[in-house]
Amino acid sequence: METKDLLKSVSLSFVQLQSLNVQKSGDRKYDRVEVARRYSLDVLSISERGLRIGLDLKVFCKPDGPFKLDMEVVGVYRFTEKHDFDTNDVTRHIDTLAEPLFARASLIAAFLTEEMIGIPVIFPPFGDPEEKE
Repeated sequence: METKDLLKSVSLSFVQLQSLNVQKSGDRKYDRVEVARRYSLDVLSISERGLRIGLDLKVFCKPDGPFKLDMEVVGVYRFTEKHDFDTNDVTRHIDTLAEPLFARASLIAAFLTEEMIGIPVIFPPFGDPEEKE
């Protein structure tokens, strides 16, 4: 299937924060740390009515720094027209389908990092292949 066909045939119903684990490493001052992220995307389910995609995102500091953040965000999509897509079709285009999940995860991470360290850490609302687990 072509990406356009698949993208025209699905509509995002909602995005849900499935789990969240935040760890703050006390009030120690850090000279300089690099904030990084790692992620994985999975097709959680596919049916006649729609599909679910999961984003597992880890935000951390190198070397160990002031915080760690793990979250799972799930997107629920419904099919808007009759289809013959299977898991392979969805997997092939999962990065494009998951962009709303990255946007929501970026918003959540920015809010939480601002609360923990005083400045928001903002990641782009899409996946970078170098960050994929």
